Amino acid sequence: MSDSWKELREPVLEVVSAGPRTTELRVNAALDQLPIVQAAARTLTRRRGFALKEIAEVTHAIDEVGAARC
Repeated sequence: MSDSWKELREPVLEVVSAGPRTTELRVNAALDQLPIVQAAARTLTRRRGFALKEIAEVTHAIDEVGAARC
């Protein structure tokens, strides 16, 4: 296998804080990455002071993205 193919298949997780109120999360477009995205979203929403219902809405939206990819 070539190294370029290997780079495409390796897991990617990149979290960038672009300021006090902006965070960017990049992962591979794969269903096995959804738990990482959900965990990051739950953590960030809690730190930002979201209500429990709002946190649930965010994680539900992430679940819907995963369901649409199936």
